[in-house]
Amino acid sequence: MGSQVPYPQKIPLSKRATANEFSALKQALEDGLDPNVLWDESTLVHPSPKHGCVIPRYVESEESWPHFNTPLHRALRFLDLKSAEFLLQHGADIDLYNSIGRTPLHEAVQNQDHEAVHFLLTHRANINKLTINAQVRFKDQDENIWGHEGYLAIQLALLNADPTTLRLLVEAGADQCHVSQKPWTVLDLALLAGDPRAIEVLLHQDITLLNQPRITGLSLGEIDLAAAARSLLASTKGSDLVPPTELFSAYCSALSQVEVLRMDGPNGSPVGVGVDDLIDGFFKALRKISGEEIKVQDTKMCKSCLAFQSGVTRTFETKVALEFRLHQDRKHLNDSAREGCPLCSITADALDAADRNAQRSGRKTNNQGNFEPGPASPVFLKISLRFSSNNSVQLFGIKAICGESSITLDADVLNEDFTSIAQDHNEKRLGTGSKRALLTAKKWLHLCRDKDNAAHSACQEACRRQEANDGLPVRLLHIAEPKDKPHLVEGKGVTAPYCALSFCWSADDAFATTRANLSQNMDGIPLGSLPQLIQDAISVARDLGYQYLWMDALCIIQDDDQDWCREAARMHTIYSRADLTISSLVASDCHATLFRPWTLRTLYPVPLYIREPKRNRQSHGSLAVFPEWIQEDFSIEGPVHSRAWTLQEQLLSTRTLYFGDGLLYWECLSDYMTEADPAGEIKRQYDYRFQQEKRLNSKCALKGVLPSRLQMSEEHFQPFEHWKQLLEEFTRRRLTYQTDRIPAYLSISTYLASSAGNQFLGGLWKGDRLLESLCWRVTEPLPGPGMSITPSWTWASMQGQISFDIVERRGRGDVRPDASATVVSVDVQVNESQSQVSGSITLKGSLHRKKPFYSSFFENGEDGFVYFGFADCGGVFLDHSVESIEDCYAFDMLNFPQGPLPTGHGYPLWPSGRPPAIVRLLLQPVDNKLSMFRRVGISILNDIFRKDIQFGDEDQDIAPLRWLLEDEESSFNQEITLI
Repeated sequence: MGSQVPYPQKIPLSKRATANEFSALKQALEDGLDPNVLWDESTLVHPSPKHGCVIPRYVESEESWPHFNTPLHRALRFLDLKSAEFLLQHGADIDLYNSIGRTPLHEAVQNQDHEAVHFLLTHRANINKLTINAQVRFKDQDENIWGHEGYLAIQLALLNADPTTLRLLVEAGADQCHVSQKPWTVLDLALLAGDPRAIEVLLHQDITLLNQPRITGLSLGEIDLAAAARSLLASTKGSDLVPPTELFSAYCSALSQVEVLRMDGPNGSPVGVGVDDLIDGFFKALRKISGEEIKVQDTKMCKSCLAFQSGVTRTFETKVALEFRLHQDRKHLNDSAREGCPLCSITADALDAADRNAQRSGRKTNNQGNFEPGPASPVFLKISLRFSSNNSVQLFGIKAICGESSITLDADVLNEDFTSIAQDHNEKRLGTGSKRALLTAKKWLHLCRDKDNAAHSACQEACRRQEANDGLPVRLLHIAEPKDKPHLVEGKGVTAPYCALSFCWSADDAFATTRANLSQNMDGIPLGSLPQLIQDAISVARDLGYQYLWMDALCIIQDDDQDWCREAARMHTIYSRADLTISSLVASDCHATLFRPWTLRTLYPVPLYIREPKRNRQSHGSLAVFPEWIQEDFSIEGPVHSRAWTLQEQLLSTRTLYFGDGLLYWECLSDYMTEADPAGEIKRQYDYRFQQEKRLNSKCALKGVLPSRLQMSEEHFQPFEHWKQLLEEFTRRRLTYQTDRIPAYLSISTYLASSAGNQFLGGLWKGDRLLESLCWRVTEPLPGPGMSITPSWTWASMQGQISFDIVERRGRGDVRPDASATVVSVDVQVNESQSQVSGSITLKGSLHRKKPFYSSFFENGEDGFVYFGFADCGGVFLDHSVESIEDCYAFDMLNFPQGPLPTGHGYPLWPSGRPPAIVRLLLQPVDNKLSMFRRVGISILNDIFRKDIQFGDEDQDIAPLRWLLEDEESSFNQEITLI
């Protein structure tokens, strides 16, 4: 006899049960199972693995266990009607609530399971029972599952735009004017939802519903109908089904102005306006009452595109993907685009991109260089559907097809703040200098400043903190009046917000402020004497409402060392206090223009005119099609990002408006946007958002505010970790003067070090991070001694990129390294801008005399003697590219203990935890004294390689590590001074 099948049988979180459970259920009932039991999570589902080489799973709320945690809910969820019948025969309550407050009928209607709905109605389920408020913890996914109260089954069908279920409920006698929704009837709600199929179902049952007097007892004189109509229109845009009662008067007033169906046809059949005309007429009347401009469908949209959108609306009912013939060939598509149809324009751009992709892949092209789709190939639009767990559908993409060429455009919600801008096709001169671009910039600025906009709380908090501090720039450029010359003014006493400019200088800096022209610049600067980019920035700042502009070239006296050092040390305050920073992504110097024309037919998303099911609607916007390139090309990168000075300008600015190649970009502490995705809806769906949010977290860390969306782990949100990561980016950038190595990074360093209780001093963190801040390496060492006037212990003495990967946190969790050395003294001197660093650091610890180092012994492929090993395992990393080091010592700095066991998904790099490792500085004595040393490199050795060497592994790849492990003499405790 086989083992008994358990009931209920546990299922994986991401799967539904498919096997018939009738036999197991029958046995369980015989064994005393309560048919109305409410199971918990541990009874129903297998927990998902929290780490290891598996793909993490996420279960949608509608698929989660609380929806089927009673025997009857479970049977119907899996369409096991035999088990459901048996349960009802043995005492199961047909109207029992599950853990989120829904009866089996609510769940069946929600999931559009018509067979289950019919079963329950046949067995006399309570058709007018309301959902109740409930909450349950989904422990495996660490989230709460909510059930919302007050929904009838018929309302759920209306939310889903499910006419089949609606008909079943109406025929079964569902209350169409339930006390919970009075005075609204289901027909009222269907009309407000703009659902023609639902209206047809309801009128088929009772055509007189629309003709009943509805406004009796209401005093219209006491009601602001216009305001009520505006509120009612707003409510129709979202997914909330039942509007407030006080808006009913506006509804009735609009309905009274519309010709409705009558019962004058043959045999009492309805005549008069059609259902679609009824819906259009009602909303036109409601907009008229509201005082809003009656918006007609985009007059630029061609007839074919309007017909396509009507077909998309029907797709929500049929749930069959639409393939629509838009034009007979590319010529007609391009002609329609030239005539101004925005949907044809964005489609033509997408197919042009597909042609370029085909050309790059070597497919056949015509003599114009475009992919040849074949003679007179028609252009099709095919919609891509996403099916939700409740069997409803959502539009998430539109594929443009012409012959063998195809490409998909994203469809998503366009925030209503930008819809009117997207619909404006009247301006002929388009680009970053256009009125449309300026309107977008103003909208971004308004949304970021809006105190009621929680999405930008970090930006507003940063501004409040900065306003509370003193420290305006010494000088500002006054630009208030276009008729007047711009002129420098003292910043002290200025209360109006100012704009800053971040740009690439040119070799010709004759326009810059010097001691010789300071007085002249205070009187006035002829606008035409300034470089073009600065002229354009002044124009933009004025158009955005600013009276003052700050830029280093004009507001700092360039040949006054005292003024320059003072202002360079205050960059954190200057850019942090700026209300907005203007920058260019295309200008390589200040003589280029800030403005660039559009290079495509359209760069803005195209709003669609379709009726979505009520459940899919979002009150903040409506569906639109977005340019095809947005999912792959959202980098905010340009020549200005290659300049080292601009890193702190970019990171310290609360808001930055970038002028790109034909379109604007926006960056603040809360988001990244571009004109092609003005609310950032699309870019959040793609992987590059993690890099962007990592940058947002860095910006917020520098401001001391909590980011709106925290994606990074706590270990990456620590000041020292941010400083190390940002230093790597900073040292990749270009500097004109090597003495600016620290001044250009000083504001970032000073703030982050002080926020962690340390002092930034000449490149190191004086405090509990001092030893770690000395453990840097040069990623690509150059020949020569570096900056001989700068101490060897600071990374500022080196050229090229600096990395702290030797002391990175990956695989170490919260484990801090143990100090192998003791800090005896820090005797370091710097000037105000820290462009001049001198002094020494005295440490005490284990000193190892090494054998002579010859790079030819350890040459590793094409890298030669640049480095020897890997920073995460073990290696020798020299500060300079040299052939040999005759007199070399290693000094113990840090000991990393065994790392914790790995967590998270995927195969771990260190299955047993990251192995212990020791970090040593490589030193050369000065004047043959074993008390004073100059740094020449750094090394790391972990236990795995140590054991390999000790057991006699002769692999040439670990030769550098063998050199590191084997001392020429026994180590000894020594006090050393680094200079």
